[in-house]
Amino acid sequence: MIRQAKNSGGSHVEFTGKKIYFSWDYGKNLLDLGDKMDKMDYFRENIDESNLKAVQNLMIDWDLYENGWLVDRYQNQNLLYYLRQWGGAYNTPPTALKYFK
Repeated sequence: MIRQAKNSGGSHVEFTGKKIYFSWDYGKNLLDLGDKMDKMDYFRENIDESNLKAVQNLMIDWDLYENGWLVDRYQNQNLLYYLRQWGGAYNTPPTALKYFK
């Protein structure tokens, strides 16, 4: 099961025009996200080659699907917490975020 991420104001959050979801005990079925896509293909289309490693590290926990992003691990929480506006330490955008076209 998955749940759509919300920010501290209760609004749903998106990244690159796609909704963000995370694993949860209840909610939508994972199948609702559609087909899994190759996020490296997406990165190569939207990020300069010299910055790929930094973006890969930033989004190590993220998987790209047809209908959204799924965050199902928590090795690097910086982007998710920044987008969700959780805590003072996450008020500054992660550096690698600026590498997206």
